[in-house]
Amino acid sequence: LQGGERILATLKRLVREMFPSDGALPLEARQKIAERATKAIYIHSHMDEESFDVARIMKCSVGVPDVDGSNIPTCSYNVLYREKDKRFAAPEMLSRMDSQKRALPLIQSK
Repeated sequence: LQGGERILATLKRLVREMFPSDGALPLEARQKIAERATKAIYIHSHMDEESFDVARIMKCSVGVPDVDGSNIPTCSYNVLYREKDKRFAAPEMLSRMDSQKRALPLIQSK
């Protein structure tokens, strides 16, 4: 494996930093150390109201952490949840969105 020695050295360093021999670190400290060494690239097609696909949401393997500890599928987050998420929306925007909500048409079966 090209660069294998360098990769192994990095992993060993991370283990030493996260689990020092002179005492345990709190989970949050270990997580910060790991996050500094992590890079992620997500290639994800955008889904909006026009291209909403329930089958894709059911297969979605990437989640947005919710405040209750659950994960919301990324594929559905922007369409169904983003506007309501108080972590990302200013109160003025939430108020404006509530006043401009469009009602979905009711389809009745015959």
